[in-house]
Amino acid sequence: MKKVGLIKLLLGIGLAASGALALGSALNNKKAEVVEAGTTKTLYINVFDGGGTWNNFSYYLFGGSGGENAGWPGVAFTNSMKTATPNEYDQYQYKLTVDTSVYPKLILVGNPSNWGGSQAQTDNLVIDDMPNNGIYCGSQIPNSNKFEVGYYGYTTKTVYMLDLAGNVYNSKHYCHTFATGKSGTTWPGVSMTKVAGQNNLYSAEINSALGNVIFNNNGSNETATISSVSDGDSYIIYPDNGFNKTTLDAASFIDKYMKFETKWLDDSGTGQCKASGWYSSAKSAFSSKTSSQKSKILEHEPTKYRMQDWAKANGETFNISTGAFSSSNSILPVISKNNSNTVALIVIISLVSVTAIGGFFFIRKRKVN
Repeated sequence: MKKVGLIKLLLGIGLAASGALALGSALNNKKAEVVEAGTTKTLYINVFDGGGTWNNFSYYLFGGSGGENAGWPGVAFTNSMKTATPNEYDQYQYKLTVDTSVYPKLILVGNPSNWGGSQAQTDNLVIDDMPNNGIYCGSQIPNSNKFEVGYYGYTTKTVYMLDLAGNVYNSKHYCHTFATGKSGTTWPGVSMTKVAGQNNLYSAEINSALGNVIFNNNGSNETATISSVSDGDSYIIYPDNGFNKTTLDAASFIDKYMKFETKWLDDSGTGQCKASGWYSSAKSAFSSKTSSQKSKILEHEPTKYRMQDWAKANGETFNISTGAFSSSNSILPVISKNNSNTVALIVIISLVSVTAIGGFFFIRKRKVN
C-alpha cells in the first residue's frame, strides 16, 4: 500500500471515529417525549348558595355508552372526594374525574337548606363544552327547581420537601398551606406523599392560589413561613428547622445519590463510596446534568464537599467551583460518555494525532525522494 493511501486511510478512520462519537453523544442525550390523548376530564365542584348548606348532594352522569352511573339522583358526593387543600377562600371542592366518552353529560342534584329542603338540580351539563374545569353552584333560577352554575379555573401545584438525613421529621412529613389573610389547611396540614424511586423526598399537591407553606413534623419542628411558593419548588429541610430552596432536579439528585441518610461516627463507613459504588454512580449522574443543573446542585454545600471527599478517596479530584472531575495523576479530565466537552476534546486529540502521523509520512517521503 502506498504511503499516501495510508495517510488517507488514517484520516478517514479519524473522521469516522469523530462522527461516531458525535452521533453517540446525540443518541445518549436524546429525550423521548410521549403525548397521550385521553377523554377523561377532572372537575372541581364548589358547593355554595348564598350561605345555605347542601344536603344529599350527588352527581348524575348519563348520555353515552355507559348509560347512567346510577339511578336518579345519581351517586352521593363523599368527604373522601374533597380536595386535600382548600382554595384561597378556605373552601374545599369535590374532585370528580369523568370519562366523557362513557358519560358525556352531568346533572348536579341537592337539597339546599335555604330553599326549604326541596330537591334542586342543574340543567343538563355537557362536560366537554364546559368553559373551565371548576364549577360552582349559584342562585336558584326563578320559578323553577333549578339552580345556576358558574365556571372558574381550578389548578393545582406540587411542592417538594427533602428530609436530608431521613430522620429530621421521623417519617411524619406535613405541609400546611394557606393564603395571606386566610387560614388554609387545618393545622398541621396535609400528610405528604413519598416520591417513588427516592429515599427521603416528599410531595404535596395544593391549590395554586395558596402561596404560603409551613413544613412540620405533624405539628412540631415547623419551619418559618415560606412565601411565594410556585409549582415544582423544592426545599431541603435541616434539623434546626431551616430550609434551603432548590430545584426538584437538584433535590432528587442529592436524595438519590449522596447518601446523607447513612451516617457514621468514625472511618468505618467512609470506604462505602468506593466499595459500594456510591461515588461512581453519583459521578455519572452528576456528569449527565446541564450546566445550570450542576450549578444548583453545587449550591448545596454538604453535597459539593462530600463529592470532593469521595473523589479524593477514589484517586480523583472534584472542582467544587466548576463541577469538573479529573484524575489526580493526569492533566486530562476524566472521560464521561455524557460529557459533550470531553467528546469534543477526544475528537480534537484524534484529529491532531492523525495530522501528525500524516505529516511524519509526508516528510519522510520527501526525504526519500
